[in-house]
Amino acid sequence: MDTEPVYCSCGAVLLDAATTTGVKPVGSARPIVFRRKTDFVICPECMTVYRVRSLLKDSPAEDSRAERPFDADVIEKLEKLAAEHPEGPE
Repeated sequence: MDTEPVYCSCGAVLLDAATTTGVKPVGSARPIVFRRKTDFVICPECMTVYRVRSLLKDSPAEDSRAERPFDADVIEKLEKLAAEHPEGPE
């Protein structure tokens, strides 16, 4: 897996690496393989939400830039989903 970090528009590190097959979270030794077409990553500093595929090196230039943050309603739904499934994906 490529070891070049991926940064948020605020300057924080989002991921240690991202490829077409998965991502390597910051500080993790093991990559996470994609399980669906719409995986997301949230900036730990500013809470901006990105579609992971838009952060890949091979994405068109306009897609590799930070996406607009989701509105509060979407973030609330993501937080609720995470609370309902603390064990993570099966």
